[in-house]
Amino acid sequence: LMSDLLDLARMEDGAVQLQPEWCPADDLVAEALALLEPRLHTHDVVQAVPAEAIVWCDPRLVQQALFNLVDNALRHTPAGSRVRIAVDVVPGGCELVVSDNGPGLPPGQEEAVLRKFTRGQAEPARSGFGLGLAICQAVARLHEGGLQARSEGGACFTLWLPQPATAAAPPPDTPPDTPADPRPVT
Repeated sequence: LMSDLLDLARMEDGAVQLQPEWCPADDLVAEALALLEPRLHTHDVVQAVPAEAIVWCDPRLVQQALFNLVDNALRHTPAGSRVRIAVDVVPGGCELVVSDNGPGLPPGQEEAVLRKFTRGQAEPARSGFGLGLAICQAVARLHEGGLQARSEGGACFTLWLPQPATAAAPPPDTPPDTPADPRPVT
């Protein structure tokens, strides 16, 4: 709880500086899921992540957001439910979507569940403090993106990250720009 509160406060106060880089989307998803490994076996986890999808983001923050979204789906759906993770890179942006086929969000609470200390359906006290989605919202804002929550045959969360005009990462063999010759012209 304290760690989440501190992380959220730092993000909201501007103390967290983005360190974006080109990241393979499948690596972002794999890293987030690795932390949830023991719990994934109770659900039908489906991934729709194109192998060639590259995302411009701060990988540490986006992995945290993906972890929180999948963790949320695992906690709010019964065993055997489907949890789907999808990535779609389009011109100008990237959508990271986590959806499930559980009970969905309380009607009219789609925006409220994104605020800190707000929890969805009646939950046991041990299940969380209502910070996970607020952290996802803060990660989206830091990237100048957004987070949308909706009920669509279950809960569906879409993390939108704007992407630079360049559609793909630069090739790894590209040499850095060489600086101009510092010697004076004679």
